[in-house]
Amino acid sequence: MVLVGGSCVCLYTNERFGSLDLDFIDLTYARKSKIASALNSIGFVAKASSRYFEREGCRWSLEFPSAPLAICKEQITTERTREFKTALGPVRLLSPTDCVKDRLLWWSLEADAQCRELTLEVAKRNTIDWKDLQTWHNKEGYADRYSAFQRDAGALENLFFLVIASGLSSDCNVYHQYLSGYIDTARGNPKKQNSYLYSSHYLASSIVQVELKSFTKGEAFNCRFYHRATSL
Repeated sequence: MVLVGGSCVCLYTNERFGSLDLDFIDLTYARKSKIASALNSIGFVAKASSRYFEREGCRWSLEFPSAPLAICKEQITTERTREFKTALGPVRLLSPTDCVKDRLLWWSLEADAQCRELTLEVAKRNTIDWKDLQTWHNKEGYADRYSAFQRDAGALENLFFLVIASGLSSDCNVYHQYLSGYIDTARGNPKKQNSYLYSSHYLASSIVQVELKSFTKGEAFNCRFYHRATSL
């Protein structure tokens, strides 16, 4: 049995993100009836279908998606899984890299923004095989998303940026160009002054020249972008 899905995220983020669903894939290809019999012996009964099991008084539910263990077209062998030790014995689960793939795939298919947030946190806290992840992106048709994810995974710290600018008018929508990509910093509402604090999730390296634009007037301003780590 290999643990997959959101529960892997829970373990790899030290329970920062919780999950009440435990999803296991049986690599022995045992009959569903055999699995159900074993679960019935400890009080879990099937709900809705033979894949879902619940036990009265237990807040966790169990699900058994069909084998093989795969993320889209890529099959995963037992050797690639990790072992998590518990007081009752070891549990097999996806590696951090495969956990990232699994959540990114869900984000791509379902447009679930939270999945990307969860995935970034897993990547931040664990060792990721970035070369393997890039290969997977290319094979699955998501090559255009790899660079952005790799960049964001290294820039999760909450920061306050001091932006020094001139001529900013009120009620303008701020958008800045950062390195090779564009990052939407949401709608700002800077006051009529030369400096103001602006919060962002993106890490600037030393002092970066950026461009601020007012979409309402199309005006552009040159400025310097300072950063300092701050606990929010």
